[in-house]
Amino acid sequence: AGTNRILVGNVDDYGAMRMNRFTCTAGECTFRERIHD
Repeated sequence: AGTNRILVGNVDDYGAMRMNRFTCTAGECTFRERIHD
């Protein structure tokens, strides 16, 4: 995560916080596919 990027995470079915589902930059949020590690 950069200083000018805000990552909004969500709790997935495994109870783990994912910080890459929604990427917010410059006040705009874009949806990204959930990445399963």
